[in-house]
Amino acid sequence: MPRSTVGYGRVPAVVFLPRAVSCAVARCRSIWNLKFDALKEGRFDQRASELLGSLFMNSHRIVDDRLTLLELPQTLDGYNRFLGSWVYSGDVVFVVDVGPACSVNHLIQYLKQRNPNRLDAILLTHIHIDHAGGLSRIMDAFPETPVICHEKAIRNLAQPYRLWEASKEALGRVAVAYGEMKPVEESRLLPHSSPKVPGLTALATPGHAPHHVCFCYDTYLFAGEAGGVHLPEEDPGYLRPSTPPRFILEKALDSIDALCRLEDRLMCYGHFGWAESSREMLKQHRAQLLFWRDLVKKERRGAKETDALESCLDRLEREDPWLKGLKAMSPADRERERFFLRNSLRGYLGYLESVETQESVSR
Repeated sequence: MPRSTVGYGRVPAVVFLPRAVSCAVARCRSIWNLKFDALKEGRFDQRASELLGSLFMNSHRIVDDRLTLLELPQTLDGYNRFLGSWVYSGDVVFVVDVGPACSVNHLIQYLKQRNPNRLDAILLTHIHIDHAGGLSRIMDAFPETPVICHEKAIRNLAQPYRLWEASKEALGRVAVAYGEMKPVEESRLLPHSSPKVPGLTALATPGHAPHHVCFCYDTYLFAGEAGGVHLPEEDPGYLRPSTPPRFILEKALDSIDALCRLEDRLMCYGHFGWAESSREMLKQHRAQLLFWRDLVKKERRGAKETDALESCLDRLEREDPWLKGLKAMSPADRERERFFLRNSLRGYLGYLESVETQESVSR
């Protein structure tokens, strides 16, 4: 089945009347002013998010006649073309990851337009707020739809208060912009071990998170962040680890190896886009994880403890061949990626410290 190259679904260019242009500009200004005021005051503004989403109603990328990647517009600079939901419409209709609370109405509007009365399942690769923060709202919009997630995640979704506090501590203003996660009805949450969707396979893949799950359906692998973050539109390409604390390298490698043993599929990333060969991309990411281990292990020995993170980041930007696309990014996108690169390095530094502690105890 033919698949399109990565790109936005756009209407043909037209010539607007001056009045229409001025109205559109005025509308954009009002939205960005709402956005600025909300972020300046450190709060989440749903109205600004909804208005922003209305400007992006064509922000979907059609993979084939069954699968679409819907971009979830954000109010933070540098966070567009970064978050998305996968919408599958075939014999069954399901969504993979619903994104944060601030943009879930955009997803709901899209689903209501495409499939007004049908959504067979909501699949969550993991429950971080950028993937599951909008869950309560979409469950309200589709009250008959079950949610499939890691069995260890069910309690945290039903009672997300600790998860929300941890998110604010780890992400700061980014978490505030994403919006608070609300509790959901536990009886509608199904464990990944019993997905109850014909043809769907769910595989526990700890690494990025202990409650991470990858889903296989037909010719697609919905990988979440088990294969890192891949931004195929960046030239010459971009792939980075997503290894926040507490990171355990061996578990991440075991998960990649398990996915590589599966049939080769279209690799559908949580951030952001797709690649034709899951096996090839997973092998590349495995090599990158080991590259990071060796580089960080060597660099932290020669750097002062307070300087280890920045010295590792500096070397990775210069030496990691999978990060070449970083230089071509816009300043805002590059700032976002450096924020998450530092967080991934914290995971590695913590991992290596725990390994050294275990080795010293066993001597």
